[in-house]
Parts: sequence; C-alpha cells; structure tokens
Amino acid sequence: MPRAKFEAVGRRMSSMEVLHLQIAIDAWPTSCVDGEAPTDARRRACDAMAALLQGETGPGDVASLVRQVLLEDEARFGGRPSLRLPRERPWPVERDWRQVGCLVHTSGDRLIVEAEPWMPSTGESENDHLARTQFEEVYRGPQSRHKRSLEAVKGDPFWRRAVGHDYYLSIAQRQAARAVALSARGSTVLVVLPTGRGKTEVIWAPALLAGSGVTIVVVPTIVLALDMERRTREAAVASGQILSPVDRYAYVRSLSDEVKQDLRQAVRSGQQRILYTSPEALVSGLSEAVLECARSGLLRQFVVDEAHLIDQWGQDFRPEFLTMTGLRDLAIEVSPSDRQPVTILMSATVTGHHVELLKQMFPSPSGFSVIWGSSLRSEPAYFVSKFPTESERREALLEAARRLPKPLVIYTSRVEDAYSLTAHLHAEGLKRVACITGDSKEMDRRTVVQRWRGQATEGVRLPTEIDIVVGTSAFGLGVDVPNVRSVLHACIPETIDRYYQEVGRSGRDGLPTVSVLFATQGDKRIAKRLNSVVHIGVEKGWSRWASLLARTDRQVDGLYRIDITSLPDYLTEGFGRSAQWNVRTLTLMAQAGLIGLRAAREPSRNSSDSAAEWEERRTAFYDKARDLVDIEIRDAANLDQTGWAHAVVKVRDVVAQSQSSALQAMYDVVDGRRCVGSILAQHYRARIDAATLRTQPQCRGCPFCRAGSSRIEGRVELEPHPPVPDDTVSGAGQHDPLLVLRPNQSLLFLWWDSVSEFQDLVPEVIARLASRGLPVIFGAPDGLLTVAQDRARQAPVINDDGEMLDSYAGLMIAVLAPSESALPERVAARLRARMPTYVLGPSGLVAPDKPEWRWRDLVDASMSIRSALEIL
Repeated sequence: MPRAKFEAVGRRMSSMEVLHLQIAIDAWPTSCVDGEAPTDARRRACDAMAALLQGETGPGDVASLVRQVLLEDEARFGGRPSLRLPRERPWPVERDWRQVGCLVHTSGDRLIVEAEPWMPSTGESENDHLARTQFEEVYRGPQSRHKRSLEAVKGDPFWRRAVGHDYYLSIAQRQAARAVALSARGSTVLVVLPTGRGKTEVIWAPALLAGSGVTIVVVPTIVLALDMERRTREAAVASGQILSPVDRYAYVRSLSDEVKQDLRQAVRSGQQRILYTSPEALVSGLSEAVLECARSGLLRQFVVDEAHLIDQWGQDFRPEFLTMTGLRDLAIEVSPSDRQPVTILMSATVTGHHVELLKQMFPSPSGFSVIWGSSLRSEPAYFVSKFPTESERREALLEAARRLPKPLVIYTSRVEDAYSLTAHLHAEGLKRVACITGDSKEMDRRTVVQRWRGQATEGVRLPTEIDIVVGTSAFGLGVDVPNVRSVLHACIPETIDRYYQEVGRSGRDGLPTVSVLFATQGDKRIAKRLNSVVHIGVEKGWSRWASLLARTDRQVDGLYRIDITSLPDYLTEGFGRSAQWNVRTLTLMAQAGLIGLRAAREPSRNSSDSAAEWEERRTAFYDKARDLVDIEIRDAANLDQTGWAHAVVKVRDVVAQSQSSALQAMYDVVDGRRCVGSILAQHYRARIDAATLRTQPQCRGCPFCRAGSSRIEGRVELEPHPPVPDDTVSGAGQHDPLLVLRPNQSLLFLWWDSVSEFQDLVPEVIARLASRGLPVIFGAPDGLLTVAQDRARQAPVINDDGEMLDSYAGLMIAVLAPSESALPERVAARLRARMPTYVLGPSGLVAPDKPEWRWRDLVDASMSIRSALEIL
C-alpha cells in the first residue's frame, strides 16, 4: 500500500541565520531587516531589538534570544558562531551577556559574544552526558532525530473528498475517522488521539462531506473557539464550500447582538455547517436554535472538545458544563429517529475514571464506542531539581528564565506566586514577560496569546512581544502556540494530569522540547491541599437537596426547575457561596446517577400574550436563566435519605481515590522513583468491559532513565492501532437494502458478465449501497472507488486494505477483479466465519470446492448486478 511520511514541520536553517542577525544588528535602529522566513528565535530577537528604544524590551530579553540563535546555529551546523554587538545602553552590557550564559570580550566599540551551553542541575546519580545530549536536541530543532515522524496511510475516498488530503496522518487518525463516519445516528464516540494527530479533521470530514447539516463543537475557552474559527474559515476557502452564511464560526460573548441573531438563524435553518461555542453560550443563547435544528433533523454532530475536563465540571462552579449534557440528551430526543445527532467526545488524555464518567454523562440509545489511539508525547525531555529554600529556587528560576529556549511557559500553583515571579523577572531586565491566571479577563488572555505567538486571532502576522508567560493552571487550555520549546514548573502540580497537560503546551510542532520542574519541600503541602476535592458533607448535602427540591417549580414536561441561588433552610445569608455549594451538590448527584441536569428552556408563548407581554416574559426569563437548572429524576428509588447518602458517598470515594492516585504519581515524578513515561502510561489506561486499554511508555529522557543508563534514545512506542468498533450502522442490519435477497444468509453474490459492466456498473452499485449505509469496500481499484465516491457524494466510501475484512463484524462489500477465476482465500475465510458480506465478482467465478461449477449457480443468494441496480 502506498505510504508517505508526515514529519514535524520545520525548515532546515542554514548558517545564514547568524549572518542575517548580524546584518540586522548593524542596521539598528534604522532598520531591523530579519531576512526571509527567519527561524522563530531570530524573528523574536529582531522583534526585541526593534523595541529597545521604546523601552518595551529589556537588555535581558535581547541577550537571551541572541544566545538562542547562536546555540541553534552551533547545534545544527557546528563551530562556535559569534556576533558583534553594540556595547552601550539600551543594548545589553557585559554583565547582561554573562547572566544569560555567554562568553564576551571587547573589540573596539563592539562586544564579541559567543554562547555557552547550559542545562538545569541534575541529580548525583544521573548521567550528565545523557542529560546534556537530551537537552541540546531542543536546539537541533528540525534536524533532530527525535522530531515527530508519523507513518501516514492512504486516505479513504471520503477523506480525500471531504478534507482534501490524500493521506491520513497515522493509522490512529484513519481508525478514528472511519469510526466517526460509520457511527450510528444517536450514538456516542469517544475519540482519544494525541495532540498533533488531527482530531479536528476527524470531525470536519463528516461535516464537509455531507453538504448540509450542523456540527456544534463545545470548547472550554473563547480563545480556542476563535482560533478554531480562523482554521475553519481557511478550510472553507480551501474546499470551496460555504460553511456559514455570515462567515462566522464562533458564537462568543463579544459578538454583536445582530451577528448572534444571524448565527442562531443559520443554526435553525441548517446553513451553519460548523459552529464553535462555550458551554455557557450553548445552554443560554443558542439552546433554542440548537433544539429547533434538531427537530428538523439538521443537527448532525454534537462535539465536546477536551472531554477529559468532565471530572472538573461543577467543581469550578460552571453548571453549564453539566446542563449542556441535558441539552444534548434533549436534542437527541426531539430529533427524527433516523436523523439523530452523533455525539463525539474528543481528548488526548483520558483515564479509566474519565471513561466511566463520560459513559454516564453521555449515554446513547445507539451505543458508546471508544477509539483508543492514546499515545504519550515524544517531544519533552524531563528534568527535576530540588531546592532546600524558596530563595534558592527563586535564584534558579531567574537563571532558567534567562537561559531556557523560548517560547517558555512558567507554571505556579498559586496566583500570588505567578504575580510575584512576573514582577521579579521584570525587575531583573526581562520585560517580554506576561502573566495569566484565573483572575485574568478573556480579552487579556487573547491579547497575551497574540503577542506571544506573533499572530492575530484572524491569522494576520504581528511582531512578537512576549517570550515568557507566567501562569497558573488556568493558562494554556485551548492555546495553540505550536512552537513552545520549554515548560518550567515552579511548583509541584496537584495531579499527574495537570502536570502532563501543562508539559503538553510545548512541542505541538513535533520538535523536541524540555520540561523542567523546580521543587521545594513546601510544595508537597500545597499540592496535597489543592488535590483535595471538597465535597459537601452527607447531612448538609441531604438538607440542601431537600431544601432545593421543596422550592422547585414543576414544569409541563415533568422536569423540576431549581434556582441555584436559593438558600437552604439552615442559612439566612451567604448568597454567593450558597450558589456554589448548590452547584456542587447537584454535580455530585448527577455523577451518582440520581438526577440529570438540563438547561432551563424559555417559556412557551400563550395564545393570549400580546407581543409586548411575550417579550417581557422572555426578557424576565433570560435575566434569570443563568441561575436556573431543570432537574430530571433518574433514580427515584434512591432519593430517600439513606439511598441518597449511599449513592453520593460512593461517588466521593471514587473521586478521592482517583485524586490520591494522581497525586502519588506526581510525587513519583518528583522523586525520580520510576521512568516518567512509565508513570504516565500507567495513569492513562482504562478498562471497558473485560478489555484493558493501554498507553505504551515513551520517554525521551528523565532522571530515572538517566541514572545508571547509557541509553540516549529513551523509550519509544509504536503508533497506536485501535480497531474500528463493530456497533456501526451497517452492523445493525437495518440499513441493508438487499436483506430480503439473503434471508438467514451472511452472503450475497452479485455478478457481472463483462469488463465493461465491471467498469460501468460496479461503481454505481457501490455508490448506492454506500448511500444506504454500507460504505466499507475491500478489493476495488482506487480509481473505481473515486468514481463511486463522486456518485455517492454525501455518503462516505471506505477503501479497506484487508484489516476490516478480517475483523469487522459489520456488513461489507468485497470486490473481485475481472481476472479472478476463484474466490480469494481471505474472502473465503470471512465467509466461513459467517460475517455478512456482499461479494461482487465475475459471472464465471468457479465454486471453491467444485471447479466444474460456477459459484453463482451454487450459492443460495445470487443475482446479476443489473438486477440489483433495479432494486437499489
């Protein structure tokens, strides 16, 4: 089968990089020409130099970036490159150069600067040569042996038609795309694919192929929604399709009321093919439009990105994360039975705890499938250093901030530590530093990302103004800056999940990165405190629930409406905190399966309402809507006090065990007890039914692996190869249009008489069968399937290379070449296993055991291809 290589994006830098930077230095300040297509380090160095006179750049910024250009040149082309720079302010002086790790001497009115190697401190038992080699791979960039390299596989006909790619990035992406394309209406698919493996295209393919219908994508942050809007707009232009009548793809708070109204109308009518939004916007302004779209059978896909965040839903007091599951349930319920939306849950990191919660929160009448393409990141090399005092760590942090490759993220656990460290870096001459915490406004986040990436949300190139972002765990989710080279933790994260998510902000371009963790003894105490998920006590929780239930308004659809701001009987004040505890109580009950949560729906208009009265009622509802939740009772038998206590305590115990395991795994990383890759692989596994879904260890280097080891390559895993689930539309049998011809038979043989019939009629039969839910084809020439896909148009056609023929239990089509005179053994083996199969072959095909007979005369279900076309 034809294959191609997909390697990490990167341009081979020539030694001209240093020459171009020298030209820019010599031309300053009149010009700072940075040459054509500079590396990111040189681009940042030139941007920093250009801002020196305005005081927007500190001398430490320029020195750090110039050093990085020199180190990259040395790592890729050898030698000891140097640069001649001014020796007067505002340029860095000798002290500045030495602080960032450079050798410097005077030559006339200039300083001659060379870069000295550096790496974080290592443990006594670690092999320093290995550590240095692993660290320097970051500077090799696209020339590194450790850059991501994926084995691409040939794209299916539907993939080529929908997204325009001849190849899948990997087998895992192919399996995910096929599973989504084959999914039964109303089903749920959990897609686990690592960062950089093309999850987005997996959901784009059905939307772009279909030609109609709406895909709603729920994302956790507005920054991500706007970034995906840019990418989707580019995809629309590339495909030549109109995916939105208003050319907008993100429904966010900052839009004008007019644009929001246009988007809602586009959703109702099915013209808005793809729309990204937040949970809050979905369950408030968009909810009615989505439900109307579903009633019309136009809602094709309901997608939740970063679905692993489910274990935080409600803990951060965002009840919309939970009520959106109720909106999704209602959308399925009101849709025509043959046009229910498929739910797709996407994540790169999923544990067994996540899988169980997702199965509970997104139940499906048509099955819950998992595509387990879980794989660890290959880019980072891990370094851990411990310090006896906070002051010693602070000194090491400053040195690392100056010397680690940029762009760089520094994480703290506490907001006050992030602000303090940012101020310290500014005071020490690093001005291209910004701070983002949970207190930051959305506009501030967006601006910081644009200045850090050097690109506007709309894709327009901007000067880089930030090299280092200091933040808490609130920063990074949904931020797509592909070339982050370093992540530094000035803390011990409270879970291994948080640690790995934050390390994963780097290396999205597939090039090597470095992860550094600086710890002090006090960090474990902070991590343990943050790790403890605070649940309401059983007695107070029951009292709070009973009080909420007593104040509910019964709705006409049988649901109970609750105001989450209401106070329980034992409180007389405490409006804000009471609402938070109400949300936590309801979250706990929903996770226990006692109740379901739905977004409150706007009231129906009474026939007696005037336009003004109706508008007044609607306005009053939406003024209060954020505080309203509709409750569906799902387990009435356990809603007495004893049953309630048993159910919620069980959930609390599961959460506590999950949190404890995640904290202990983090301690193991810090203490170097095991390979970081092994710790992560053990954490990211799950059990479904009797099967264990594993993640193989992968590690480019860590303290454990460097201790007493001579290995440089680290531990490398094979690309995951998940199977395509069998519970798909064709496996259900209800879409088999020729079932009547093969009663109680797994085989139907359709035959042709000539090569011309093969060329003309087989593509038509395949197209018609694909349109009726039978898209999996084995054995057909690629050109013939391209013709079939063109005729099938909106229905997918899948070109199986033999894998599904051997294992797929759903109905599929095996096409024999005109030259075949006997049934191929692989097809015969499938038939012996009684897996449902249409065989399309020449009329003269001989029977397997009776060569004197034609097979068409012996099989129970046989028909000419022309007759089949008349039925189809």
